[in-house]
Amino acid sequence: NGCDPSQQLTTVHVDGTYELSFDIMPKGTINAWTNIIHMGNSDADRLPAMWFYANTYRLHIRAGTEDSYNNGCDPSQQLVANKLNHVKMQVTWTTLTIWYDGKQVSQCSISGHRTGDFKFYASNPWYTAANADIKHIEYHTSSTAGTPFPTTTPTAFPTPSPTPYPTTTPTA
Repeated sequence: NGCDPSQQLTTVHVDGTYELSFDIMPKGTINAWTNIIHMGNSDADRLPAMWFYANTYRLHIRAGTEDSYNNGCDPSQQLVANKLNHVKMQVTWTTLTIWYDGKQVSQCSISGHRTGDFKFYASNPWYTAANADIKHIEYHTSSTAGTPFPTTTPTAFPTPSPTPYPTTTPTA
C-alpha cells in the first residue's frame, strides 16, 4: 500500500537488459519530484528509476547507462488518477520502450548498459515518495548470467516463461 519512504524491497542483479512492470494508482500530486521505483545504490544509479514530475502524473523514466546515469524516456501521456494503471518498461541492448496499459507510449535509443547488484526501492531515500499505491511488481533480466552481445544465436526476450518476482523458491 502506497510508497513508503526509502522502502528497500530487495537487492537485484542487473545484467544490462531487463523488463520491469507494475500496477500503480496515483492518489494525489505533490509540488516536487516524487519517486516511485528506484534500482540503485545511490541517486546516480538509475537502473531503472521512475518519478512523477511535480504536480502531475507524468512519468520521468530513467535507465542509466555508462554514458549517463540520466538516460531515459519521458512519455507525454500522464497516468490516470485514482485508477490502476499498468506500466511496463523494457530495456534491450539498443532501446528503452514504455507501455501504459498495453499501449506503447514511448521509445528511445540507449546503449552502454551497466551491470551489477543494486538495491531495489519502492520509493528511494533521496526524493519524496509518490502519493500512489503500487502492486504486482515484476522484474526480469534477459538471462541470469548475462549474454555477451552480439550473440551467435538469438536469445528470446522476454523469455518464453519468465520467473515471477519475487520468487517463492530459489532459481537455478
